[in-house]
Amino acid sequence: YWAEAGAARELAASMNESIAQRVKEHPNRFVGLATVPLQDIDASVQEAKRAIDELGLHGFQIGSNVGGKNLNHPDYHPFFATVAELNVPLFIHPYIPAGEERMQEYYLHNLIGMVAETGLAIASVIYGGVLEKWPNLQIIFAHAGGVFPYIVGRMDHGYKVRTKECTEAIPHPPSHYMKQVYFDCMSFNDRALRYLVDMVGADHVLLGSDYPFDMGPIGGPAAEVQANPYLNGAEKEQICGGTAKMLFDLLER
Repeated sequence: YWAEAGAARELAASMNESIAQRVKEHPNRFVGLATVPLQDIDASVQEAKRAIDELGLHGFQIGSNVGGKNLNHPDYHPFFATVAELNVPLFIHPYIPAGEERMQEYYLHNLIGMVAETGLAIASVIYGGVLEKWPNLQIIFAHAGGVFPYIVGRMDHGYKVRTKECTEAIPHPPSHYMKQVYFDCMSFNDRALRYLVDMVGADHVLLGSDYPFDMGPIGGPAAEVQANPYLNGAEKEQICGGTAKMLFDLLER
């Protein structure tokens, strides 16, 4: 989102075509997610339709903000409406976390910033009414939902006591919308993943890798899930493949 709109349009189109070609070469190994130039919402809608209808990609990946603008901003409503119409998943990954200027030491811009940014993105699409307006959206959040699953009680409390700010766009407390979203498994803590599964169900959690970055699990994400003593066999199977098969319409593969 750092690029000028025209360049972003060209980059998105080129990336999507390249991804589609790799999927075509290895159709039993990959499915592809498209990117869109959210600096230009009309171009984003056009590219989104092309990516699914012409290139055969299976969904989208976007960042958690666009130039510091939260995703609930009305500018992005046409994109969310298009994703809902296309009925494909949308993966949201944190991008340039808020307050990163204070997190330059100790890799904190990643260790703290990314999970806080993920939580902020979830809060923005819930409080901003995105999930209320398009209830069939299939949004996947990275990093096991960041901080949000662990502060959802605080979010609900705010909904009850700060009614002017927190109830404007949603008729239900934030926890009501947790079953409408999906999360990868990247918590790096066995009990934290157990908590997430208890909250939303294993059918709303899927494998994440953070590949090719160094924050990916050392032994591989599937191995970490399989070694988790707090998950049963059915939950492990669901996380390691079942949820993704369902979301990306791969049940026949």
